[in-house]
Amino acid sequence: MEASLKPAELQGKDKAWFEKNWGAPSGKASRFFGGETWTYYRIAGGKSGLPLFNFKPNECQITLKFDKDEKLSDYGYSSGC
Repeated sequence: MEASLKPAELQGKDKAWFEKNWGAPSGKASRFFGGETWTYYRIAGGKSGLPLFNFKPNECQITLKFDKDEKLSDYGYSSGC
């Protein structure tokens, strides 16, 4: 995850780029000093278990923080990513 988000931050990718390449976020919230926080939820692999081979997906939460100029300013993701 770090390998894809760090270059996006350094290249100044904006909200339009993420919406085009990642799709609409699962949630949006305004930030206190301007900008928005976007949250994406994704399935990132999982585990099959015995006896019935039940599949348990790993849920991944990705948080993108955009500044008032709509550029990516910070990001975070859960350990399941």
